[in-house]
Amino acid sequence: MDSEPHWKRVWRAVSGTSKAGTPAVVDATLDVLKEHLLKGLTVYPSYAEVSLNKCVESYSLNDAMKEFMRSLSIALDLDSCRAWFILNNFLTYEDFGKTEDVNDYVKDETSKKDFINKIWQFYTMERTYLLKILSVILENHKNISHPLHSAYSKFIDFVTYKELRESLFKQYSLLMNELILRKSNHMISLSNSVDRNSVEMVHILLLILTIMEIEKFTVADFLEIFKLIKQHSFTSTPECQEIIKHTNPVFLQHIRDCENTIFIAAFANFWNNQDAWYSHIDEIDKMIKEIIHSTEASVMLITWAALLSTLPTELAKMIYDRYSHAYVTRALQDFVFKDLCKIIRNPIFQKCFPGMVAKTAVFTLFDILCISFNEENVFVHDGSTDLLAELLREHKFAVLSLSESEGAKAFYLLVMRSFPYNFWAFTIITQSLISLKRDTKRIFNELLQLNSYTEVYLTAEQRGLHLSNNMLTRAYRPFNNDLIVFPAGTTASLLKRYGETFVEIEGTYSYFHILRNAVNSLFESLKNEHAYERHILSNVKAGYRLLLEVLRVDPALAFGSADVKYLLQLALCLLPHCIKPQTKKLSLLKICFEIAIYMFKQNHSNIIAALIAQDFLPKSSRDFFTHDFSSTQLLLPQSSLIQYIEEDIQHKNSYKLLHLYLQLVGEALMRDVNYEELQVPGYKFFLIKVFPVFVRQFTETLCQEKQHIIIDLIELTYNIMKEDENTLKDHQLTIYKYIMDLFISSRLHAKSLMSLFAFGNTKLHLLLIIEMNWHNGWILKVVHTVKRSLQCVLYVLKYIKAHEIKSFPIFEDLLTMWDFCSASMLKVVSTYLNHCFDPEIPKVACDILTAFVNVSNRPLLHSLQMSNYRLRHMFLEHLSDSLDNQETKVSVIRLVIACLMEQSSMTATFFNISVAGEETDCSILDCIQIFLKNIEKNPNALLVPLHGAILDLLHELWKSNNQHLLKKLTDQKDFWPIFTSPLIKSTRVPIDILLQVLEIIVLELHFSKQDIKEKFDNIFQNLLNNSSEFFNIWINHLTEISTSKKINCKGANCSLAESVITIWKNFMLSIKLLNKPYFDREWNTPQAAQKCLDGLLLSICTDEPKEVNVIKKWAELFLLFVDFSSEANDTEKGKLFTVLTNILFKLSKFYELLDINCKVTILASVCKVVTNLKEFLENNPNLVFPFLNLFEAIFYHEYRIAFLHVSKSEECYRNWILVLQTTNVLMEFKNLNDHENFFIHTRFVERLCEVLGRCINHSLPVRISKLTAMSLVKFAESPLVHHFQHIDLLNTSKQILPPLNCNLQRHNLRNGVIPEHLKNWWSVYIYIVQLNGVLLLKLKEYMPMRVLEFVYIHQVYLCDALSSAMMLADSSNLELVVEILRFLYIVLEYRHEWSLGDHKSYINIMITVKEVLNSAIGVILRPKCLIFVPTDVSSVKPQEDTVPSSNLIGITDSFLEIIGWACKCFTRCNPPFTNLMEMYKPLSFDILVEYDFRVPPAVNDKPHLLTYGSLLCILHFICKVLTQKYFQEKERLGDDAGQSSQEQPKSVEVPKSLSPLKQFNIIILPLCTKETLESISALHGFTVPEIMSLQAPWLIDLDTNILMTALSALTTFLAGQAFLTVRDETVERNLMRYIKRELCSELLLFYDFVHQYLHKKYVLISEEHKSNEDSDTVVVTPHKTHSKIRLRIPTKSAMKGFPLSEEDLLVDISRICSDRPSGKKTEINNLDDSYLLMLVHWFRHVCRLVHYSKFDEFLSQWHAKSTCVTPHSTFVKNTSVHLSDEEDEIK
Repeated sequence: MDSEPHWKRVWRAVSGTSKAGTPAVVDATLDVLKEHLLKGLTVYPSYAEVSLNKCVESYSLNDAMKEFMRSLSIALDLDSCRAWFILNNFLTYEDFGKTEDVNDYVKDETSKKDFINKIWQFYTMERTYLLKILSVILENHKNISHPLHSAYSKFIDFVTYKELRESLFKQYSLLMNELILRKSNHMISLSNSVDRNSVEMVHILLLILTIMEIEKFTVADFLEIFKLIKQHSFTSTPECQEIIKHTNPVFLQHIRDCENTIFIAAFANFWNNQDAWYSHIDEIDKMIKEIIHSTEASVMLITWAALLSTLPTELAKMIYDRYSHAYVTRALQDFVFKDLCKIIRNPIFQKCFPGMVAKTAVFTLFDILCISFNEENVFVHDGSTDLLAELLREHKFAVLSLSESEGAKAFYLLVMRSFPYNFWAFTIITQSLISLKRDTKRIFNELLQLNSYTEVYLTAEQRGLHLSNNMLTRAYRPFNNDLIVFPAGTTASLLKRYGETFVEIEGTYSYFHILRNAVNSLFESLKNEHAYERHILSNVKAGYRLLLEVLRVDPALAFGSADVKYLLQLALCLLPHCIKPQTKKLSLLKICFEIAIYMFKQNHSNIIAALIAQDFLPKSSRDFFTHDFSSTQLLLPQSSLIQYIEEDIQHKNSYKLLHLYLQLVGEALMRDVNYEELQVPGYKFFLIKVFPVFVRQFTETLCQEKQHIIIDLIELTYNIMKEDENTLKDHQLTIYKYIMDLFISSRLHAKSLMSLFAFGNTKLHLLLIIEMNWHNGWILKVVHTVKRSLQCVLYVLKYIKAHEIKSFPIFEDLLTMWDFCSASMLKVVSTYLNHCFDPEIPKVACDILTAFVNVSNRPLLHSLQMSNYRLRHMFLEHLSDSLDNQETKVSVIRLVIACLMEQSSMTATFFNISVAGEETDCSILDCIQIFLKNIEKNPNALLVPLHGAILDLLHELWKSNNQHLLKKLTDQKDFWPIFTSPLIKSTRVPIDILLQVLEIIVLELHFSKQDIKEKFDNIFQNLLNNSSEFFNIWINHLTEISTSKKINCKGANCSLAESVITIWKNFMLSIKLLNKPYFDREWNTPQAAQKCLDGLLLSICTDEPKEVNVIKKWAELFLLFVDFSSEANDTEKGKLFTVLTNILFKLSKFYELLDINCKVTILASVCKVVTNLKEFLENNPNLVFPFLNLFEAIFYHEYRIAFLHVSKSEECYRNWILVLQTTNVLMEFKNLNDHENFFIHTRFVERLCEVLGRCINHSLPVRISKLTAMSLVKFAESPLVHHFQHIDLLNTSKQILPPLNCNLQRHNLRNGVIPEHLKNWWSVYIYIVQLNGVLLLKLKEYMPMRVLEFVYIHQVYLCDALSSAMMLADSSNLELVVEILRFLYIVLEYRHEWSLGDHKSYINIMITVKEVLNSAIGVILRPKCLIFVPTDVSSVKPQEDTVPSSNLIGITDSFLEIIGWACKCFTRCNPPFTNLMEMYKPLSFDILVEYDFRVPPAVNDKPHLLTYGSLLCILHFICKVLTQKYFQEKERLGDDAGQSSQEQPKSVEVPKSLSPLKQFNIIILPLCTKETLESISALHGFTVPEIMSLQAPWLIDLDTNILMTALSALTTFLAGQAFLTVRDETVERNLMRYIKRELCSELLLFYDFVHQYLHKKYVLISEEHKSNEDSDTVVVTPHKTHSKIRLRIPTKSAMKGFPLSEEDLLVDISRICSDRPSGKKTEINNLDDSYLLMLVHWFRHVCRLVHYSKFDEFLSQWHAKSTCVTPHSTFVKNTSVHLSDEEDEIK
């Protein structure tokens, strides 16, 4: 033979535990191994030197290997060739090493001995599995319900039972002769060898017993086996006696029970067949006599005597006197019935085929004994009743005893008619019948109405029995009470039994009355601590056991009887008395406690309350309940039960009570009742007090009750841990988290949990092979507990992962470095991958490794303590093993996936990557290639779960971009064609495979970036060459799936349609992002968008949103193709919009039921379509009408959510934002008036106002408020502005008052922190102010008073906002201040109405404007008052205490803008210039400027007063900055002209006004001294390094438009004020001369500026004219008539929402330039020099503020010129500014 079968692996396939073990596989396997199985253990010959030499020659072993094989063969006592096969199997399937590794194992004697010991264990398991394979075949070959029945039958047909029996006899003999003392010196362990021998003997005997049921023994067979039995169990040889001394007593008892059973069963063919054995009577009797004096021979003696009694009567009597009498006497002296009872109770005979054979043989023997020796003679011997009661637990024997069997039936009737005299026997027989769960109700009713009462006659007479003529002469009360009363005249008779006279009364009574009397008597005795008769206690225990059986089988029967309910209540009352030290009755206590548990299942609250009231259970303590549940300290209230257990928790008397208490706690936990009373104290007691103590030496303990507690506790813990955390109630979640946290944080408990499987897989298998009963043996529960403990560890790791626990050092250390085990715990776990008995264990072990990788960064390879080769081959063996379960293989792939990201060493091991980065041997990729080939050959291979796992692995490989791992795959020529073929053959391939393939392609597209063509020619050759067909196929496929009801086959929490559409969308998105030209050219078409909308429409198949996510995914896919409008014709656009309208129609039926994400996607699609088709929809209003009718409902629904919902998250209002964006697009329609009904029906303005008020009042996200306000502004600018006429703006103004916390306080700015809510309010208030300004401009007839009401209500907040510019220089508040000033400028047109309506608000606001103007001037003139505070308080000051110039540019621009608008407001407060030109007497309030010409101080004590000094200072500043900008521009243009045209650089745009950087908060502080400045700077942050001067380089970057606007507004205001000042009659003459002189002096700078400005421009224009002589442009001069003055229209940024009317754009300039015709209205497009000249003219000639200056020379030169060419575009390039408002004042 060239190899040796690996029997453990064969058993996994043949036994039916593996799903891979199909009948065909098993049939083929058995066909190959039938000779081996027939020979059994005889295939393992003993060692001989000849075999060693043969082995050396056959396999060319060197000397070292020869010596090792000698040692191994002697240790195994095995032929060397066989030992060589065993060694190779061990290395291949157990150690996963190579033959070359043997040298490493045998370096020294210790290693060699340890290595040989491992092989010995492997060899031991192999022998046992061989026998187990034969056992499973023999037991099931006639079981037609077994899935492998046919294969087993075929094997049995090949061999005969006789051959099998002879082989088994031979193996049994071999085993008996195997162990002799002369070989013990060569054995590794004599005790282990003897144990293995004993176990194998038991297996052989069980096999013999199994065959006996199928084919009866002949006399020859009997004699042969009897000789073997006698040689083993009754030997007198010293050698065998010595070996028996080393035999485990349990194993020896199993052997003897099997031998006795075989002896009894061997007579099955003899009982009624005298001829079959009588001729050998002397031979048999001779052997019997040889064992008569043995204490173990009682069963054989009584069996032989019973057989002899079956002879004819005369012969039997003679034989009895000659043979049987001595045998029977001896057997009865040795309590043979007890021995028989022990046999059928032996665990190896429970619920298995050999056990049924054994019980059948014993029942037959018992029946014959009752017939041959009379049932009364049998009844009086101890154990006979127990024996029948045990047999009656099998339905087969119950039927025989009650009907067919003569002897057993007679015994049963005798027991029934002996009640209540023999209460105990009657009760245990009845209990066995009830346990069958057949006719339970009938039996129970018979107990309620028994009709025979048997009692000792003398006892009855003493109790008052009067009997005459077989009748009672008067009523008889056996217990002197009315429980049982037999009336006079009841039939009664006397009879003789057991040597006594009994009276049998034929009256009706209840069994439970007898029991009740006994319980009452015992209860009174215990209560009063009196003595009682022993039989009473025995009867009470038996009776309660019967009640307990009734509760197990049918609780309704028990609770339906008043007598039984009373007895159950008495059981509860007995509990405290049975546990008291004075009256302790532990056996009764356990029974009553168990009854209480079953009662708890029916009525939990009453039972627990009663037990707590009796102090049997601990009382519920709120202190304990509220105690830190995560603590490992237990403060459990004392009770009698807990006190008794804690006295000696390790004593066997405590085990049963602990187990029952655990059942009670477990029942409460599983049913979720009595949380405070039972769950918390009970479960915590077991985890803290019991678990760590009992778990020690779990597999070594001999006490099964102790093991049972741990088994049930682990099962209960597992049931709690497996629950879905999201479905638990709060108190359940408390216990759940407590368990998890306990095992994570408590070393003791985590260590205890792991100790349940710490012994490893080999030890577990060694335990299994000593378990003879693999159907119901105790070791099977140990295996189950090992699995549960592994699963608990797995759940702990999953909990760590789910809760993202970053640190769990205790649990992690125990897994990787365990202190009481040489191997790490993960190493131990990995051994269970080779487990074969329970197919779930290898999967759980692999899942633990995977879960560990997911939560820990520690290297797994180091913890597994295996070489790369062994580790890799261990996992590859699972993947390549055709007999392994698919689930285990999938788990292996999942482990590989988990290791890809974090475990590089494990990844290198799996993929066999060497140091050089090359693969040197087989790896996981080889398995992948095999499966890919299977895909190519047979598409059905894709249906197996393993294929999905492999695709997940491939997906993860691409996802992690491990190119070096993918190279071997992707470099194969046929890889991509095979891999992508499912996309073409989509009808043959499961959809989840298609999804995985698409995802992998998406990832490869992502990694390939722009190299798509190079990398994917072979992929897209079939897919994308005909792209439209490919696209259409998949779109159609998506549509079909959307209308189906299939669920995602991968078990995801989404439908199949959702998964497919999502991945297809990602595929499309990848193509669009990485190759957009291709995508736009081939796929981004109106047809694609149309198909997406069609799919979306089809997915809405019902009136309920069952597939909301599918709808959302279709909408998301549509958004990829929505940018098609440039290619679509009107027909396609119309069709698409019609489908979109139909979608809204269907969705409108259940739109409210859609989730928010689905609504967002739908609304985004709607908004995108409306935006893209804007021009088309403007021209096709008929398509828009039905759409808006449907959109009305959506608007109303989202309005309700926005109005009623209060949330701080912006995500909750995304739908409202999209609705507003859509309506904003609609408001841009040219034919908006056609759709006015939509705004009317939706009450658009009113509801937006309501939402705005709601947002402000509840401080909702600022973006919502801003967008709502912006939409209102946009609507106000539209042609439908008249809708505001019907709105209660007064109420709206009250609703939009700012929150209370939005008041700016100076003392709150010490750290420079501006509250975010304040900034948010400012950003919203801008649009509120702007809205009122627009309404006032657009609806002048209706709005003035309403807007003024807004001013009245908001005057405080307007002033507060304006005042912020005096404290802060943030972009948000400065922008708001500018907007308010613009608004006030418009409102001041109605200043008379305002002043009359609320003069106080008018005064307050105008004073505030003055203060703001002064503050702005102060900031510009003295920027040292700006304190720049870093927003990051941790930032360190730089060495130079400066700030970027960009900050100063933005601030200065903003304050210049404030100056401009403030001056405009004051200009509007003055009389019009036309009034001034007439006879006008200035009023006191017209003069707004104080006659103070000093430079404004650093600290202004009177900020509400304007002075000429401050205004003229800022005028000088502006003029000088503009002059400097002019020279800078000239230098730049000159430098550009000097360069060649070929090297002309691109013009660099100078940055305009910049907002302050976000890393600073800017505070404005009044500064008085240098010391104050330095202290503030040190406190707050950075300051401006120097006072602003014209040498500051950043001044040239100020915005020219803003400078010119400020200049025009300022000079206009000064012009009016100067006119009023010089005509102020209240001023004394001397003072007036002083004022005029100061004004003339200060205005000289302005005159010079105008001179330089116009002169330099005139020179530039002249030079340009010389170079462009052909130009026909006419120069514009100050005195040329009929010239059009073109002023620039203000930009939108300048207007901020205030459009100019046509009237505003026309100005009467007749009085500005004298040579222009009067009354001429000229369009103002751009500003030229005329306005500057007009201002100079006004100051000089109207106000008469004149000195001689260079300006006079300039004017004379100007008039001397006749014509020149002035390029208009050049002139206005840097000087255009908005001055229409000032011109309007001059009209």
